[in-house]
Amino acid sequence: MDQDNNAPNKPVNYFNGSIDEFKIWNVALTEEQIHQMMNQEIKEQSTGNNVVYGEVIPMIINGLTWSNLKGYYRMNQTSCGYLKPNFGVGVDGKLKNTTISEEQTAPLPYYSVRDGDWNNTTASTPWAYGDTVWNYPNSAGINGQFVNWNIVRTLHNINSTSQDLILLGLKVESGKLTMANSSQSMDSNNNGQGLWITHYLQLNGFIDLVGK
Repeated sequence: MDQDNNAPNKPVNYFNGSIDEFKIWNVALTEEQIHQMMNQEIKEQSTGNNVVYGEVIPMIINGLTWSNLKGYYRMNQTSCGYLKPNFGVGVDGKLKNTTISEEQTAPLPYYSVRDGDWNNTTASTPWAYGDTVWNYPNSAGINGQFVNWNIVRTLHNINSTSQDLILLGLKVESGKLTMANSSQSMDSNNNGQGLWITHYLQLNGFIDLVGK
């Protein structure tokens, strides 16, 4: 860690924020690999087979092996003190100035907690932490471009409202996802909304594709 040149040489240029899913790889990651792992934890597909697999989306992360992973810190330990890697041979870290366990709020993946409109960010948002920490899935990122690789679990009745949805993975576990333009009649005259799942769809609830 960088330090300034004046006693007591305080640290500078350090990461100032919250972090989860800290991994140390011995290879450079591709954009696609980062997209596939952003909203889920990972695991070895089966013990000893060296294949990196998604915990939520049961698909191989192509181009990576488990032996490429030198340290994996899930940040899910319940006691403060030394931070030990969950997998790999990474060194122990020391949690400084952390005296109580913090609530894990990273979207791993996004999931719903009540009925509602997909892009609602008020207190009645359907998404866990959607009014305090998260933005809604498939919203615009810091560069203004839509994040088209989120992983989402819906467990309630969710309305798409006025946005086409592009997701990496979708698990409709219960309830109904209604794809429709909410400002129009809910019949065949509705212009509808687009739904594009790039990698994985699990459908245990319902998807209602209203209109055109």
